[in-house]
Amino acid sequence: MTQIELKSSKFQNGFGYAVLACICIVITAAYWHAQNLGGGDLWRYDEFYTHDRTLGFAAFQDWFTVYSLGKPSLEKPPLQYWMSAGLIQAGLTDLIALRIPSLIFAAGAMIATAALAYVMFPRQVWLMPISVLLLSTSDQFWQYSTSAMLDAGAVFFVTLGVLSLFLSLKNPRYWPTFPITVFLAGLQKGPTPLGFLLIALIGVALTSRFHGDKLRDIARNRRFQYSVLAAFFLGFIWQIFQHAKYWGQDRLSGSIEGEMINRFIPENLEFVSRTISGFDTLILYDEPVIRLAGLAGLLMIPFIYRTSAYLAMSSIAILFVLIMILAQDSVYDRYTLTILPLLCVGAAWLIFYICRRPVIGCVAAVLVVVALGGPLRPVEVLAQSKSRDYGMPIAEILGQLNDSFESGETAIFCRLENRNFPRGAVHVHAPKAGPGQHIYLRSVDSLTRDMRKYKGGRIRGLCLKSEIDLLSPHFEGVTTEPVGGGFHIWTASRYRQAISE
Repeated sequence: MTQIELKSSKFQNGFGYAVLACICIVITAAYWHAQNLGGGDLWRYDEFYTHDRTLGFAAFQDWFTVYSLGKPSLEKPPLQYWMSAGLIQAGLTDLIALRIPSLIFAAGAMIATAALAYVMFPRQVWLMPISVLLLSTSDQFWQYSTSAMLDAGAVFFVTLGVLSLFLSLKNPRYWPTFPITVFLAGLQKGPTPLGFLLIALIGVALTSRFHGDKLRDIARNRRFQYSVLAAFFLGFIWQIFQHAKYWGQDRLSGSIEGEMINRFIPENLEFVSRTISGFDTLILYDEPVIRLAGLAGLLMIPFIYRTSAYLAMSSIAILFVLIMILAQDSVYDRYTLTILPLLCVGAAWLIFYICRRPVIGCVAAVLVVVALGGPLRPVEVLAQSKSRDYGMPIAEILGQLNDSFESGETAIFCRLENRNFPRGAVHVHAPKAGPGQHIYLRSVDSLTRDMRKYKGGRIRGLCLKSEIDLLSPHFEGVTTEPVGGGFHIWTASRYRQAISE
């Protein structure tokens, strides 16, 4: 079995210097982006859910249940919520506490990327800092690493899972490390490494004649068997615990099927049209150079290193891309972040392979990074803020609604012009208009359907003036009061359709 290795040199063998370079990149990049943690406000829809769920532990005095909109939920596991809740208890502001875990996980993901590059190519130690440098140039990576989203943590633990998977396929004694990564990923967002294991095994089975390794030989290994069983148990242990805790009660909302499985089932097989649009928007995002280079590198690697471990890495990237493209419309471009570290390793390897000499490879990679804008360009957190869309902080708008809200009223929020008040934000900043008492109006045409929850009595709404003008003929006794950002709090004595009924 022939392997083409890059030319050796003292520069290439400088493991200590390469590690030092990695440390410098991680510290510099993390410090640079840490300056954004206190800027702006929460603005992504799911960030408000993070805020709501984080506050739920103290509000309900229960740290072993994730409460979403005041109800026990299985939609997301607790790890990052625990971290943020602990930081709030320690005295940090909500905004900083919600974002710090993501930055910590981002630094961990960069370190895991360096480790992945080293275990895949131990004789090419300078691939470590180059892979980390390429990752640090991703705006999307840092946008989510300075947010309250769960994606940076998912990237970290999934990369650890990929690292463990590669090591285990090379040497079965490492299989016991795999369930640990699945357990951590399962507590953060979902046991994604289990899915990657399945993809890798499919790839190994389909190409066994190419690399000579048999799937049955892997499956017969006792460490593999015990580790997979442990991984399935540990990956879903939070869900198992919650079902046991609420056994016989109809209180849990959400499910692992809806969050991890159903959304990745192909909706249709219009392959050509979905491939063109999906590949561009879901996979490349606005960062085509590194991602295309990574995919190209991962496609080439199995032809150079003809073993099942390398083929598994290629399979994970390729099949993940296909699944994303063919999946339902509920998948998002941020999911591709889970394979971004692997793509960066593939891109770094391709640069070195083309350049042949490590020194030239490093120089070429640095030039690519500089051409892409470098790793330290600012991520515009202040610009990417809900204040930009709403004209003022969303907490202030909802706070005014909460202050004026009276018992027995039904709260109404308009979505006619795509300015949606996230449910998590409503539950945090306007608790009087609780989740059981508010209604979202999507359009005038769907008004009858949207108002089915209305039980009668006074109404207090929060909408744009233009939306109120469209809705007012359907309500009685409408009065309005501006609150800023173009929004008005409006009241009505009742809904006209309810009168006619």
